[in-house]
Amino acid sequence: MKLYAVKYKEGYLKDSPQGPAGVTLDKASVYKEKNSKELEGLMKKSVEEGFKEVHLVELTITIKPAQ
Repeated sequence: MKLYAVKYKEGYLKDSPQGPAGVTLDKASVYKEKNSKELEGLMKKSVEEGFKEVHLVELTITIKPAQ
């Protein structure tokens, strides 16, 4: 399974009603689809608001049996 988040120079981004906010990975907005409108909107807004070095991050989830 793959999920997607947005990273910038100093951390990760969370989409909020007030606009993009810098957070740690455990608080970041995560999306199922790489081409979702919400993800694209977050990336665009973050660049417009001055976040530096904005990148799409692909997170790979590996499911392993419980022991």
